[in-house]
Amino acid sequence: MMHRPLTLAEAQARLDSLARPPVAEAVPLAAAVGRVLAANLHAPGPLPPADRALVDGWALRADDTVGASAYSPLFAQALAVGAAVLPGTAAPLSAGDPLPPGADAVLPLHLVQEAGGMLELLGPVAPGQHVERAGQDCAAGSVLIPGGRRLRSMDTALAAAMGLDRLQATRQPRIRLVPIGRGGGVDLAGRLYPDLITRDGGVADPVADRAADPRQALTAPGADLILLVGGTSPGAPRGAVLLRELGRLDWHGLALDPGEAAGAGLVGDTPAILLPGGPAAGWSAYEMLAGRLIRRLAGLPPGLPHPVMPVPLAVKLVGEVGATRLVPVRLSPQGAVPLPPCPGLAQLVRADGFVLVPPHVEGWPAGTEVAVRLFDCFGTRDADH
Repeated sequence: MMHRPLTLAEAQARLDSLARPPVAEAVPLAAAVGRVLAANLHAPGPLPPADRALVDGWALRADDTVGASAYSPLFAQALAVGAAVLPGTAAPLSAGDPLPPGADAVLPLHLVQEAGGMLELLGPVAPGQHVERAGQDCAAGSVLIPGGRRLRSMDTALAAAMGLDRLQATRQPRIRLVPIGRGGGVDLAGRLYPDLITRDGGVADPVADRAADPRQALTAPGADLILLVGGTSPGAPRGAVLLRELGRLDWHGLALDPGEAAGAGLVGDTPAILLPGGPAAGWSAYEMLAGRLIRRLAGLPPGLPHPVMPVPLAVKLVGEVGATRLVPVRLSPQGAVPLPPCPGLAQLVRADGFVLVPPHVEGWPAGTEVAVRLFDCFGTRDADH
């Protein structure tokens, strides 16, 4: 009896239901960039904790500079660094240094000439000028970094400025790659998928040796998700057979082009996804199924991570209805050019991104604006690449 292949929405909903809530762990700041913050980080105190200089110069009282100019300078006594400022005195400081007691402004270096312990003040400043007030960057208790963010270097620098040495990040899900058979599936498991897994917030298990028994890799503990690569085609469904034998095959067959031989199930309580061994089909199924689940496990938004650019079609895009299609496109001065179907990776390498075509849509005429999901965010390549 023939079973109707699942729609992409149905398959995604089934996999979404298998995603466990992310678990938090303490991560040193030196290893936190790229990790996902588990919850909102609140400021333990104001930042800066005290008024501080925004420029290199001299801390003084603004009233002592009223009327100062290059033609009619005023004078002040030079003090040591950090000394309390009294009327008619000024203390040197660098940008970022706290204001010494008594000062309410900073006169920049280019407006000061020093000679014999005395200072010529060559211009005026207003109270608070060139000063960052306490709490101006953030107030105590405010949200410094929102939870769910992929941490950047400036995030960890801000955490360090607040006196923190660790952050609570979601544990990276462990993704076990199990190549089935020979050829493209093994090559993809060793080259393409680990990088995509890292992009999506996970950690790839070492790829099993070609000669190793995949049963051992499938049943070994410690994985949050298992990806069986290859062995999904109706004529040689070894991956599907192994999943049914060692666990549970929930479905096999998907209205996705390319990627129609994808499937999913469980090994114990660990989700397992069947990725076709063909490069284009495997990539497509990874992007629409595996990557989505990995992002959920990592605490990231589940949607596709590619930057989206609205681009008019340079030529018409046509195809058959019934399946969600991932169509690679090349960007040209005239717009997006759909590339012909190809089972290998070369067409994807030539492409700048891809367009998702819904299952009920046959295509669009030239000039239609489509959402191109870019493979990178470095801009359009030359039209003759």
